[in-house]
Amino acid sequence: MILRAVGLSFLALCFVAAGVWFSEKGKKTYRDLETLCLLIDHLRNEIAYSRTELSSCFSSFFSVHAHPSSESFFKNDFEDALRAFDLPADLREEVGFFFAKLGSSAAEEEVRRCEKLLDKLEKRFEKAKAEAPGRTKTALTLGICAGAVLLLLFL
Repeated sequence: MILRAVGLSFLALCFVAAGVWFSEKGKKTYRDLETLCLLIDHLRNEIAYSRTELSSCFSSFFSVHAHPSSESFFKNDFEDALRAFDLPADLREEVGFFFAKLGSSAAEEEVRRCEKLLDKLEKRFEKAKAEAPGRTKTALTLGICAGAVLLLLFL
């Protein structure tokens, strides 16, 4: 009987842990969008006003905003860098295309491309910002409720 209660408690805790994991995954998407918006804005400002090279732009940004993808950005391996970001597929493709073309045209054109992408990212960020608290609470609540129901059914 005690072994059964321990097993069910462990199973209930697994549901709660799954709820916590899903809520953290939603937060990561939100944080990654925020970091990407800040990065594109930083690149736009660096290109427009100081005309520094890309590696210096990335090093000045990632010295302030730590992210797992920073090493890949320093090496100009943008595909690998974007794997660390939790982005929807359509947005990942567009951001990947942006970084692939980065540095290949005049500064004014680069600034326009940055502004265009930044507009799209900020819209997604605002949407994610509005949805994040609800998704977090929903995932946690579902995990806790599923664990509690399981305990009540089998005890």
